[in-house]
Amino acid sequence: MAYGREEQARSTSDEIKNVEKKITENKEEQTSLGKNIPILKDEIRLLENEKEQSEKGNLAAMLAVELKPGIPCPVCGSQVHPFPAPAAAPKFGIDERINMQKHSLDEAEKKLITRASELHSFEQQLDRAEKTYSRFKTELLSIPGKDAETFIHSFLEGEADIPSLEKINQELSSQVKELNAIIQLRDSAKKAQTKVPLLFKDKENRQSELSEFEKERSALAEQIKYLESSNESEKEKHEMEDGQLVKCFADSGKPN
Repeated sequence: MAYGREEQARSTSDEIKNVEKKITENKEEQTSLGKNIPILKDEIRLLENEKEQSEKGNLAAMLAVELKPGIPCPVCGSQVHPFPAPAAAPKFGIDERINMQKHSLDEAEKKLITRASELHSFEQQLDRAEKTYSRFKTELLSIPGKDAETFIHSFLEGEADIPSLEKINQELSSQVKELNAIIQLRDSAKKAQTKVPLLFKDKENRQSELSEFEKERSALAEQIKYLESSNESEKEKHEMEDGQLVKCFADSGKPN
C-alpha cells in the first residue's frame, strides 16, 4: 500500500513538470501567433489596395483607348484628350498571393483558438495534479525531524528513509537548542534597543558641551590676542619714555 502511494507521488510530481512545460510552450506559441496575425492582416490589406489601384488603372486605360478627338469623354465630358491614361503594368499572381495570405491568416486564427482551449485544459490538469501533490506533501510533513522540502524531494526521488524514533528525538533536541539561541538573540536585541535612546541623548549632551567649550576657547583666544596687543603698546610707550629721559639727562650735562 505504501509502495503504491509512493509511486503515485512520484508520478504526480513528473506530471506537474510535464504540464508546466506544456503550458510554457503553449503560451510562447500563442504570443508568436498573436504577433503574426496583425502582420498577415496588414499584408492582405496592402495586396488588396494594390489590386484595387491596378484595376482602376486598367479601367482608365480601357476608356482611354476608346477616346476620339472631338468626341466627349464619357467620364469628364471633355472633347480634348491631351493626357490619356496609359495601360498599367499587369500584376501577375496578385489574387493567388491574396488567397495564400488569407489562408495563412485563417490557419493562424484557428490555431490560436485551439491553443487557448488547450491552455485552459492544461491549467485544469495542473490544478488537479497540484492538489494531489499537496495531499502527499501534507502526509510527508507529518513526519517530524526532517526539513520538509529536502525530505519531500528525496522521497519523490526514492532516496528518503523513514527516520527512527531516536533520530527524530535527536533532531528535535537540536532544533530546540537552535530555537533557544534565537530567543536569546531576540532578547539581547530588545535590551540593546532600549539603550539606543540613552546613547543618542548622551551623544547630544557631549556635542552640546563641546560646542560650549569651543565658544569659551574662542573667547579666550580673543582675550589673549587683546592682551598681547595691549602689552606691545605698553612696551612701545615705555621705550619712548626711556628715550626721552636719556635725552633729558644728556642735555642737562652739557655746559651752558
